[in-house]
Amino acid sequence: MKKHSHILRYLSTAFFALLLTIGLAGCQNQQTASTKPDSSSVSSSVSLASEKANEAAKINLDFRVVGKDGKEETFAITSEKTNLKEILDEQNLIEGSDSSYGFFVTTVNGETADDANQEWWCLTKNGELWNYGVSDTEVADGDKFEFTLTVGYDQ
Repeated sequence: MKKHSHILRYLSTAFFALLLTIGLAGCQNQQTASTKPDSSSVSSSVSLASEKANEAAKINLDFRVVGKDGKEETFAITSEKTNLKEILDEQNLIEGSDSSYGFFVTTVNGETADDANQEWWCLTKNGELWNYGVSDTEVADGDKFEFTLTVGYDQ
């Protein structure tokens, strides 16, 4: 009888240890499952982060054109580009030709400067005379540019 009681105690202890191990393993799996994000929430988080990065990469600027007759037109432009010439080309707002000094703008918003009358396009950035060409101008979000058709080279 003593021998059976010893075996019975051993089997009970082993059985209890097995139950305890299974119970703890089950709790651990539940805990891991509740703290792990499912794949749909991970992909939506990545998608949201990607959308925010794209929004941050877009530049908003105002581009105003003042023609010979004083007619003004303002364009609110949003672009992923950062170079003024590339942005204005993308919007089909300028025409001209490449020169050794950069891109020479001859036409803005369909109006062409007449060289015979000493007409030229004066570029300003944020209200200040801009002494750089469109191909050399990098744009920051919120910039304001203006092209004014100007007469006379003495300006």
